[in-house]
Amino acid sequence: MRTVGFNPLKLLAGGLNPRRANNEAWDCTTYFTLVGGEEMSTMEIAYKVAAAAVRQRFAEQHPDYLTILDRIRKDEVAAYAGTFDQVEEVLKCLQIPALVNPNAKSTDPKIVFVNCSSDYDQTLIAEIGDRVNKGKWLVTSDWA
Repeated sequence: MRTVGFNPLKLLAGGLNPRRANNEAWDCTTYFTLVGGEEMSTMEIAYKVAAAAVRQRFAEQHPDYLTILDRIRKDEVAAYAGTFDQVEEVLKCLQIPALVNPNAKSTDPKIVFVNCSSDYDQTLIAEIGDRVNKGKWLVTSDWA
């Protein structure tokens, strides 16, 4: 997605009000539908706006962080789907490659994201726990 001249932080704050040719205001859904060429849910729009804001902020204030993000390889990040949250979609919008629901025994990611779920397999939990004990990072959402 190209965001030339677009400030997602202003859009979130209501300070960006682009106009259509007929002078009708665009809302966030309209803007992203036009830019992306596809209909999106409110959450997809939120993920894309937040991702654009993060990447823009990094570019402006911490270019070295953006360089690190852009160097991440798919085998370095794993995300496990849950019942409610979808961190894999956030990672996708941030352009961070990730393995989704990989076999925990056959992968060795540096960072593991676990979405909120009430029924993770105990073997998976033990494998992830072993990795954390060996110095890997675990990031959870909600009550995961």
